[in-house]
Amino acid sequence: MRKEVVEVPPPDINIAMPEVGPSTTAITARVAEAPKAAAPAAKAAIAATAVGLGKGFPNVDDFYPDASRRLGEEGLTIVDICVGPDGKLTEAPKVGKTSGHERLDQAAVKVATLGSGRFKPATEEGKPVAKCTQLPIRFKLHS
Repeated sequence: MRKEVVEVPPPDINIAMPEVGPSTTAITARVAEAPKAAAPAAKAAIAATAVGLGKGFPNVDDFYPDASRRLGEEGLTIVDICVGPDGKLTEAPKVGKTSGHERLDQAAVKVATLGSGRFKPATEEGKPVAKCTQLPIRFKLHS
């Protein structure tokens, strides 16, 4: 067995090179551009805040129904509320999710209603705005 040698001609490669002026070996100096001035800092974005409970908001324990205490009823009621820029309710609160006990749900709505004017309104760009949210009210017996 004899290996046959095959000659493969080299490929034709054309590389386009930019034409340069007269050839020189002189060293040329390049002047660096002055750094650009930093762009003025954008105003820091003011984060939006959610509705909160303000000073003097009613204590939930003060509204725990006596019958529910005697029966050992506990639970979490989610109350749907809409608060205006003045911290007052813009519409009547309603039960969004029941605690499973009608008395506790009614007491939760009463707490939210009496809290009107004592809410911290939501803010956008630092300004109070109207916003609807859910207010969790937990009724828990203390031993």
